Amino acid sequence: MAFPVVLVGVMAASALTLMWMGPGFVDCPGRLLPKDRVPVFAPEGGVIRSSTLRDGRFVRQGEVLMVLEDSWPRRNLEILRIESAALRSSLTALEEGLELFRALRTVEEAELRRLVENDRVLFESAALSRAELARSAYRLEAYRAQADRDEAELRSSGMEIRHQLAAKEVETALWSERLDRCRLSAPISGRFFVESSDPSRWSADGFDDRQSGEWVERGRLLGYLIPGTGMEARILIPQNRISRCRPGQEVRMTLEARPQWRYGPINGRLGRVEALAVDGAFPAVVEIHDDPDVLDELQNLGCADLRARIDVRESRK
Repeated sequence: MAFPVVLVGVMAASALTLMWMGPGFVDCPGRLLPKDRVPVFAPEGGVIRSSTLRDGRFVRQGEVLMVLEDSWPRRNLEILRIESAALRSSLTALEEGLELFRALRTVEEAELRRLVENDRVLFESAALSRAELARSAYRLEAYRAQADRDEAELRSSGMEIRHQLAAKEVETALWSERLDRCRLSAPISGRFFVESSDPSRWSADGFDDRQSGEWVERGRLLGYLIPGTGMEARILIPQNRISRCRPGQEVRMTLEARPQWRYGPINGRLGRVEALAVDGAFPAVVEIHDDPDVLDELQNLGCADLRARIDVRESRK
């Protein structure tokens, strides 16, 4: 009596298919996506030296995901280190010379003042003429003026070296930052996947596994990290059927990797619907409310194309 059992099974499957394909449903293409995702951008432009970015791979926060060729910033940092060391050495020698100059100036000025005082005593005793006393005082003032100019020149040279050192420090900081950007680390723990930045298209826009030696532009979207906060469906409702769709309606979905004939449909509810159409369809979000085991399974599947059916039978009443 296997025939009646088979017949009942075929009839049940046919009923499910009719319900799924019936006029009370709006057929929509879509994609399974994470609720939350953190974009991963190339921090710097350059040639990829090594990379662990793979679609579907789980990474931990702080893990190095990509290393770019960094010989150029390292070379510039080494040149800056040598130049800065030479400037610091020159500054140290100049400061020591300035201290010695000031010490010698003190001694020389003291000697010239002593000679002026001696000449003044001689002048007061009529042993020296006024002209000779004036020449002695002139030598002291001329020495002071020249010493002031020499000291100002030394201080100016020291200030110039300090300015050059400050510029080298700024340049070193910039190249150090660029060197740091040659290493891309994971900002959070999660599963990495390659996905387009355009939510209305969902076309792949990332790298394949053959990444070493390729050039990457600075700021390029490499993909996203899924932090494990759940999944949702993004669907496109045909423009000619949008009048029958309302938030809150039941939605049944199926994935190619999770065929309906084996697992049954995935249950969800229509959430936010965008007010503007894109290429003849309205983007919308479907909130998945299914068994916890199904939700965990979808989390493990990651991103995938799907077909969605919105139950609009109640909207006809």
